[in-house]
Amino acid sequence: MSKPRAKRFYLIRGIPGSGRSTLARSLQNTYKANDLTTVILEANDFFMEGDVYNFNPTKLQEAHDDCIERTKEALTDDVNDIVIVTNTFVHKWEIDPYLDMLDYMKNIVVFDMIVAQGGKGSTHDVPLKTIEKMKRNFEEIPSIEVNKYRNIARRNKLDIQMSITER
Repeated sequence: MSKPRAKRFYLIRGIPGSGRSTLARSLQNTYKANDLTTVILEANDFFMEGDVYNFNPTKLQEAHDDCIERTKEALTDDVNDIVIVTNTFVHKWEIDPYLDMLDYMKNIVVFDMIVAQGGKGSTHDVPLKTIEKMKRNFEEIPSIEVNKYRNIARRNKLDIQMSITER
């Protein structure tokens, strides 16, 4: 059985309209120019019916569970080099299932969490009242904690390099 392909894993967070999707596409284009395959995953994908966004708040948990499962699949496939997840991630507990993946998926060799802050407005017509509430509740993740997960990925990379050297 072959080892899973080494992956770069990015989480992009921010309130609706902050530029998360634009930033993700920019990263994707940069990596594509270097012949690396990238997948962008969002809970919002769950609500797409063709080209139409059909949000249903009663299915929000199901949408996030689906995004987590698709992320696990992308991190273990033999197709993608880069996995980018872009959700609002207002609260830390929303990020935790993704951070947990770093503890047991030893093929993640680069990790970063980025806060998008430069968008031009919501593309999904999120009400301003909802956006303002999300702004008030947006939890900062201390850089020391983000660095902890970056270091896990670095250790994974070193472990992979060591195992190749030992062959």
